[in-house]
This record gives sequence, C-alpha cells and structure tokens, in this order.
Amino acid sequence: MFIALECIWGNLMPGNHTAASHNGGLTLKVYRGDRSILIAFNLDEQQTRNLAGFAIKVTDPDGKSEFLKNRLSFTRPITSETTMRQRENIRTPSNEAPLQKFRWV
Repeated sequence: MFIALECIWGNLMPGNHTAASHNGGLTLKVYRGDRSILIAFNLDEQQTRNLAGFAIKVTDPDGKSEFLKNRLSFTRPITSETTMRQRENIRTPSNEAPLQKFRWV
C-alpha cells in the first residue's frame, strides 16, 4: 500500500506553526519549531493490516526530492563495532528499508 500526502512548506512560514493533510486513511500533521519539525501521523485501523513500516519522502523548495534515510537495514547490519563513519555510509533510503519506529530530537 502506498499513500501519498503533501504538506506545503509555505504553510509553515513565520506565523504558521502547523500544517495538516489527510488522504486514504492517513492523517499527517507537521509542527514547526525553531530549527526542526515534529511529524505526527495516524493511520486508520483498517489500513494497518500487514503494515511493516513506512517511508518518508521530502521535497525541498527547489523541487529536489529524496527519501529520509533509515539507519537500520535488512541487508547491512549495524553492530557495536560499527564506527560512526561506517554508520553514515550504511544508511538506506526509507523506501528500501522502511522505518518502523522513529524519534528525532
């Protein structure tokens, strides 16, 4: 299943601290901070069958798009021996290694 939502960055300009969208049972709300955003979403219960994870695609104001990267992958494991530099090179686009849980600070 693929559900696309688009939050227009223009809606998050000074004065507007939130933007929201809903499509296909998925609700997305974005909260703007000073140097970061909080993404909150909800998926209708009937859409969660066989849900293994999700991907997030971002598009910058110039129109360039890319998927957020996941530090976990099915094919390239990270262990306690993996250096920070190696970890950066291992990150996989979330459309190839779906996010299953996230928390950004």
